[in-house]
Amino acid sequence: DVDTEEFENELSAFYSGFEISPVLEGHVEQLAQMVRADGGTFVMMQIPNRAAYQAEVEKRFGKEYAQHIEALKRLAARINAPLYIFNAPADCGLTETSYEDYGHINAEGSRQFTQYLSGLIQREGWLKEKRELSPASAAR
Repeated sequence: DVDTEEFENELSAFYSGFEISPVLEGHVEQLAQMVRADGGTFVMMQIPNRAAYQAEVEKRFGKEYAQHIEALKRLAARINAPLYIFNAPADCGLTETSYEDYGHINAEGSRQFTQYLSGLIQREGWLKEKRELSPASAAR
């Protein structure tokens, strides 16, 4: 079991009065443009929090969490990107022991999520056999 009181500051800081930053949205939009300029597929994902922490989020900040999800959906629609929101660790191959803390995965969690993600990339056909880099990317 996880003591969610340990993460009280993170919980309140992120969800209390939630509002997505226009600066963050701008950075995501710019990143999507760069990926597409290089011939890639831009996909938005939200890796889940540890289950105990997520349960506390939904119990105490359900309205703000819903606003967070709606903001992500609006951003994904505006930039025409698929959006994957994983609500529970098991949704994407993770377990409770995959986490360092409330929401950051550890080395084993990274391996587990990478394995899940590689299967998703194959199923969705996001990886092209060969692609040319844009002139701007080739210069980087």
